[in-house]
Order: sequence, then C-alpha cells, then structure tokens
Amino acid sequence: MEDFKNFYNLYLRNFLSKDEETATLYDKYMALSYAVRTHVADQWIATQYVYRNKQVKRVYYLSLDYSFGRSLKRYIVDAGIENDVEKMASNIGATMEEIYSCEYEFDFGNAPKGEIAHCIMETLASQGLAAMGYGLWYNFAGFKQKIEAGQQKEIPYNWRAVDYPWVVKRTEYTEEIGFGGHVVAHDEDLPVHGRWIPDQFVTASPVDYPVVGYKNGVVNTVRFWEGLSTGEFHPEYANHGDYSRACEEKHASTDVTLFLFPDDSVRKVTEVRIKQQYFLAASSLRDIIRRYKNSSDTLRDIGDNIVIHISDSKCAIAVIEFISILIQQEGFTLQESVVIAEKVFIFSSTAMDHSQVEKWPLYMVEKVLPYHALLIKELNQQFLDLLRREKQLPDDAARNLSLIEEGLVKKVRMGNICVLISQFVSGISDYQTQYLRKNLFSEFNTYFNKNFFSGLNGISLRRWLIIPNPDLAEVVSKYIGQRWIGNNRELLTLENKANDPNFHKDLVTLKYRAKEWLATYLLQEFSCRIDPRSMVVMHNRRIHPTSGQTVQVLYILYRYLLLKEGKDFCPRTYIIGGYAAPSDFLSKQIIKLIHLVSHIVNSNQDTSDRLQLVFIPNCNASQDERLLPAVDLVEQPSARNGVAYGLNLMRYVVNGAIPAVGINPPDREIADILGRNSVFLYGSEEETSYDPLKIIEDEDNVLNLVFEFLDKRIPDFEGGKRIYPLLSSLRYNDELATLQYFKDYCAMQDRIDAAFVDSSDWMSRVIRNLGRAGLASLDDLILEFYNNVWGK
Repeated sequence: MEDFKNFYNLYLRNFLSKDEETATLYDKYMALSYAVRTHVADQWIATQYVYRNKQVKRVYYLSLDYSFGRSLKRYIVDAGIENDVEKMASNIGATMEEIYSCEYEFDFGNAPKGEIAHCIMETLASQGLAAMGYGLWYNFAGFKQKIEAGQQKEIPYNWRAVDYPWVVKRTEYTEEIGFGGHVVAHDEDLPVHGRWIPDQFVTASPVDYPVVGYKNGVVNTVRFWEGLSTGEFHPEYANHGDYSRACEEKHASTDVTLFLFPDDSVRKVTEVRIKQQYFLAASSLRDIIRRYKNSSDTLRDIGDNIVIHISDSKCAIAVIEFISILIQQEGFTLQESVVIAEKVFIFSSTAMDHSQVEKWPLYMVEKVLPYHALLIKELNQQFLDLLRREKQLPDDAARNLSLIEEGLVKKVRMGNICVLISQFVSGISDYQTQYLRKNLFSEFNTYFNKNFFSGLNGISLRRWLIIPNPDLAEVVSKYIGQRWIGNNRELLTLENKANDPNFHKDLVTLKYRAKEWLATYLLQEFSCRIDPRSMVVMHNRRIHPTSGQTVQVLYILYRYLLLKEGKDFCPRTYIIGGYAAPSDFLSKQIIKLIHLVSHIVNSNQDTSDRLQLVFIPNCNASQDERLLPAVDLVEQPSARNGVAYGLNLMRYVVNGAIPAVGINPPDREIADILGRNSVFLYGSEEETSYDPLKIIEDEDNVLNLVFEFLDKRIPDFEGGKRIYPLLSSLRYNDELATLQYFKDYCAMQDRIDAAFVDSSDWMSRVIRNLGRAGLASLDDLILEFYNNVWGK
C-alpha cells in the first residue's frame, strides 16, 4: 500500500503539479492510473524479456476494431492489487466508482468485432501465450449517440481530447508508408519485379497499450499506429509554391487514422478507406519482420516461428503487402512468396453475405497502390491458369474464384485473397463457419480443400463476470471453490447446486440489490420509476432490422394494450440500447419507434407500475458492465441468418440472466450449449412460406391490433410519420420474415411470465445456465485454437 501511495503522490505532484487541496477528481484518476501503470510496467518489461530470450512462437493479431472499454478497474483486478488500491483510495477523498467514472471509453470497434478482439487479446495474456495485436490509433472513436425527439443524431467522439494514461508512445519505431506514384518495370516478362516509387508518404508512429493477464504476471501488447505527417512536402510544391496549400495537403495526408469507418461503409469504398487499411498492414508487417530479423537472417522459415491472424477482410491487403516485401526486399519469386505466405496467415471472418466482404474498385487500387494492383492481377492470372491446367476449371467456378470481379467496374475481392493464401479460415460460430465453407467461399473448399475451422466463439468470464459482477463471482466461489476462475469448466459442477435453496437465496439477494441500483439510476438519468421486483429485460445490440428490436417493441406495445384491457401480467422493465449506423435510415426509424412506444407506455399512469421501456443511448461496454448484474432476461429475436454471432448472450447468462432466442442458427447454438430446457425459444427452425400482409391483417393475429393502434397514434407525435417507411416495409416487403413467428413469440412471453413467478424454477435455470457457460469458455477455445491452428 505504501508503494502505491508514494507513486500516487509522486505523479500528482511531479506530473500534474497538484496537491491534495487543488487536485480535481480527474487529477486523482490520472495519478492513480499512473501509479497502477507503474506496477503493470514491471510485468510488461519482464514478459517481453521472456518472449525474446525463449524465442517462442508468436501470434500477431491484425484488426481495425478494438473495444477495451475502461481500463483502470480491469488492470487493478487482473494485476491482483484490489486491496492495496482500495485502501489507498479511501485516503484521497473519492470512492473508486467516482474515480472509475472519469475514464474515457476506449472504443475503437464496430460491434461485435471490437469486443471479440479485446476478449481474444485478454485471454491470450491470461493463458500466458506470446501474442501481439496491431490496430490504428484513431482521432475519433466511432461516434456519440444523441437522441433528439426520439431520433438518433451522431456526435463526433473526440476521445483524445484528454490525456490517456495507459499507453506508451514508441517513436523510435516509426515507419514511413507510401501511396500513389508509379512502378518502374525492370522486366516486361516479370512485372512483379518492378520497383514501386510512391509520391505520397505518411509517418506511422507506434502507440503501445498493455494487455494484462489475469493474476499471472503476463502483460502482452497491442500496438496502435498513429498517422503523422512526414517532414517533406509533396513534389508538386516545387511547381506551385503555395505554402498554405502544401500545409493543408500535408495535414490531409494524416486522415488515414482520423476516424474508424462504420461497418455499413463496406460498400462505399474510398481512397481514404483503402489507405487506412493498407497503412495498418504495411506498418504492422514491417514491425513484425523487424522483430523477426533480430533472431533470423532469412524469411524463408518465418511461418515456423510466427503466425499472423487477419481478423476480417478489412485487413486482407496484409497478404499482398507481405508477398510484395518478400519479392521486393528479400528477392523471392512470386511462387516462393506465396508458399511462404500460406504458412504465415490465418483468416477469420464474421461475414454472412457477399456484401459484408471488402471489394475494392480496381482503378482505385491502381491509383493508391499501383504495385499491389499489378501483383494482384499477376497472382490472379497465375493461379487461375494453374487450376485450368491441372483441374480443368470450368468458367463459372473461375468467375467465383477470381480475385478480381468482372463488371462495369472491376473490383478486387479482398476476402478471396485471404482465403486463397491462408493456412486456415475461421468463422465466428459453427453455423457461420459452415456458411463460409458452403456459400461464400464454396469453390475454394472444392478446389483447394481449404481448412475451415470454427473457433474463438467463446466468452471471457473474467471480462464479463469477475469485472462487472465481483459479488456474484464471490458467491459462485462460496459454493464450488475458486478453481473455476483458472479452469472455467469447473463451473459445470454448479449444475449439482441448481436446487440448493441457500444458493437461490443468495442469488435473489444479489439480483434485488442490483435492481435497486438500477431503479435509482433510471430515476436519476431518465426520470423513469421502476419496481426493483419487476423482471428486467435487456436487449443491447446494434440497431438493425436483423437484430430483432422491431419484434420486441411491437410486443411491448401489444402487452401494453392488454394491460389497458385489464389483463394482469407480472411487472416488466425493458431496457434497449444500441447504435444505428449513420447512413442506415431504416435502423434509425427503429430507434424512433422505440421512443414512440416508450412515451406511450411510460406516460400511462394506469399501467406504468407494471410496464416500462427505456432506451439508453451510448450503451457501450462500460455501460453494459453496470447494467448486467440487474438483468433477468436477455432477448435476442434475430432474423434467420441475420446475425453471425450469438455469444454476446453469454455475458448476460454468466450474470444471472436467462436468454430468449428465436430462429437465428447462431443463437440456437447457445441454446444447445445451455440446454434447451433452460432457455426460452420460439419459432420454427424449418423455413416456410411467409406473407406479411396476410399475417398482419388476420383478425385472429394480435398484430392486427398493434398496427391499427400505431396507425391511429403516429400522427399525434412529433416526427411520428418518419416511421411509416419502417411499417410499410414490414407490411409489404419483409424479406427478413420479421413477424413470421410473432404469435409464437407472444406465447413464449406467457411461458416466461409463468416461470418468473415461480422463483425456485427460475433460479434453478439461472444456476444451470451459469454452470454450462463454462462450456463456452474462451480460455479452452484459445488453447485449442493455439494447438490446432496458430501453433501448427
């Protein structure tokens, strides 16, 4: 404790020039963070020393998305210094919750990719595996959500407006990354051996972020690259001599790390997007090769010592850049380079449709990366010729396998590049992996027998149980001991405690206490008064027609109408969070519908004690951590094949919530893990014909009542008519079959009500689910993935 107190005072005085009387709450947060970082730094240095001297095989993880949330609390818990820090904090005039609240959200990710990247990196560190992540140090991390008249407005999130205490700048390892220019050919018969002469340059400056393993002394690194202007003006400056223009052009060159592109922009490829993705690939590969060459003179056997995991097609250009380095700098032929690269790269994808895979207009690639465009065309020609010669490749298959999509505008298929030159291809759920193998990349499976591997679809229990809900973790340890923390499968022994009345009592006490906090929070922040005894239902996910918010909101309205008619239900509090993509106007209408229904439901004094609906803006990872302990039911009524990933349900399950899922196969995978008797299901797994208008207008169907009510009430609300396109799409063009099983969904809600009233049955389900969550442990999956994929 004395060490922390001394470091705290040192940083407060010498770094911040404050004393206890003048220090603000933010100053105290910064001083405490630097004190904790000092403790982490010793372990960080020691870990890297071990990796260097043992020359272990390293995993390098490339991603444009990382969501680390708030770091201080996590570092304190992972480093095992909670008691020392809390004792010291009690003497500085602030609670730990007040100090935690000062930290800005470190959110560089589109969901769920950013959260997956965080959990993977944390688990690798906690398992003591040598790994390093690479990403980009954006100026603007996504956007802040502002709700005006029930509509989402986007506000730039300039998270770097304040100092961030957890990173270290490594300017000694900067790289200059080139763009544009031209290629000087040395041999017309071997165009890939030409020399690329770029005419634009951006400096890549590293920023290192420590990833602390759970109480094992291991600290891995994620290296982010910041785009800075170089020291030279563009050559055109000699011609125009306009100093102001030259400075503006120089500043614009750093746009490569200005902001994170939202996921919906995959179809809107711009030069900046191409530059951004290449900037990450080029700077990271140079850094990886620099490290490797400290212990080896040749890259011929690099695949035996490192593996590079590409987390999405947004990082696909790394494959071509690696081959270009082998040819241009190491003197290998194209054929030799491909063989080396195939041993180095692993590719994972969350795509469920061709539209979710990167495609770059060839003319843009030729302008921004002229050598890489030449290399892609040559590689494409050679491998198609080989297949035609050796396997009599038919034209249809050739069109699908080609790295270049023909059409009015030729496009480079970045996903095809990754699948072609990678050792393994990984999905994010069993179903989605099979979808990659049988649909998106089926010809690669046919002609190359590519290894498709379902992995990394697990949950970090440290991230989503121990950090947000230490009281529950303590109760679990009370009944089964602490071995489950290091071996999550030990949680399976909880199934033997499912009917223990004392366990039930402890869980009921914890849940009620969490809901008391929630009641206070909702009253203070949203003027919403709820009963802590009500069932808390949560749905926090990207707002999108495939995600199921529409089904849920229409049911809430139906439940409200039944309450008005005198039907008695157990009280419910619905909480919905999530972001709509800035250009997705249909998803923004869903947010408007949520607020419209919320106003109707919450303002009726006759029903408000039994039904409340709250939309929480900016419901990010840190906000989720605060809400998780209070949730009773998590709903995910996703459209069939609409969402590739169901494991975000597990973060609620391990905090004592029961999931309710629909017809989406990845969500059903979670039901199979937990046991279908312990979750709530609706809908048929068999696809059937669907006529939305017929279902809505059917007098025996409850939707008729809901839509009639909406048609009457919408004109009463400011901007209410904005949701007409959403309602019209549900009536006449519901390609997602959103409402196909609405009647079954309502019947499921009746079963949920009955189960919730029976506290003993409900708690037995909670305990069984918590126990079986150990089967979805990311710890086990990471070790399996390392042994079968990365470590090969």
